[in-house]
Amino acid sequence: MVVRFNRRKGRYERQGVLVEEAGLARAEQRCLADAEARRRRRARDARRREREDARFAEAFAAEIRRLFPGCPPERARDIAGHASVRGSGRVGRSAAGRALSEGAVTSAVAASVRHLDTPYDELLMSGVPRHEARRRIGAAVEGALRVWRGGREGAEGERGLGEGAAPSPPMDAHVCDRVARPWAPYSHRVFLVVTGEAGQDRGGKRELTLDMMDGPYFVLVVIGVVGTGLVAGVFCAFSTFVMPGLASLPPAQGVAAMRAINRAALMPAFLLLFLGSAVLCAVIAVVTFVLWPDRVTVELLLGSALYLFGSFGVTMMANVPRNEALAKLEPGTQEASAYWPAYVREWSAWNHVRTVASAAAMVSYSLALS
Repeated sequence: MVVRFNRRKGRYERQGVLVEEAGLARAEQRCLADAEARRRRRARDARRREREDARFAEAFAAEIRRLFPGCPPERARDIAGHASVRGSGRVGRSAAGRALSEGAVTSAVAASVRHLDTPYDELLMSGVPRHEARRRIGAAVEGALRVWRGGREGAEGERGLGEGAAPSPPMDAHVCDRVARPWAPYSHRVFLVVTGEAGQDRGGKRELTLDMMDGPYFVLVVIGVVGTGLVAGVFCAFSTFVMPGLASLPPAQGVAAMRAINRAALMPAFLLLFLGSAVLCAVIAVVTFVLWPDRVTVELLLGSALYLFGSFGVTMMANVPRNEALAKLEPGTQEASAYWPAYVREWSAWNHVRTVASAAAMVSYSLALS
């Protein structure tokens, strides 16, 4: 036995076994001598395992149909075949699965519904954590399982099926309309397509709503509420006491103080708040327009428009040009003293506009969250 000390791991590790060349040759000959017998034995074992796997898959599918009589036979066979693949580590190969326990069979059916009949995979691909994605589609999975169990009364009481819904026949198809929505925090509609008796509501479709207003999009809107609210507070301070206070000063002192305030406003803290909120509102507007959710569309687009046009736009088109004109005048000069009253009046009027617009944007985003 050959060993070598691994300094990084601090231990001896086996490298191999030293043998004579003649001994190695004899071992190779013995391996070649019974190679054909071992190949035939492997083939027999493989055929035996295939028969065992086929019988187990049939038994698993039969148990699925017993527990879920509404499950289509072909779907039951697909679920059983997927769950019982040898070496896959899936629930069908666990001890409980091989014993055909009700919990293992139900877990296999629920996993099939989760991956094939809900937007679960799309949610994972969009970055939603696994536990959160399962929570979102939990109502849809439970609804499908209850329909397949034949529990007609349970299907109507499930979240998203609507109040007063009529009982539905056993399900003969699966949930469709799987559209990837990476930024979709709104209630995305998923339809359970049910075939069977006539007279079903919505042309044979029973609507199921998933509450998705808690993903990345939700976080963006919350940040939008905070950002627009803080900007509105800053502007409100200028409208209520900063500008009136400066207007009461002599023109030379008022001009000097306002120029100092305008220079301080260019610091990173305020620019990050003001410009960052504008970028965030633009992102919310674009994503909302592209996805066009069934609800809160008006609130989100209105909030973005109010801030982008009423706050950011007014600042760039009205307040900033006046600040630049004031910066060109020296305090104490006749030109500065003559310009100061008009500056205070016009600047304050436009500041009132952007204060109201920022506050209204905050209210509109808040309504979207409620």
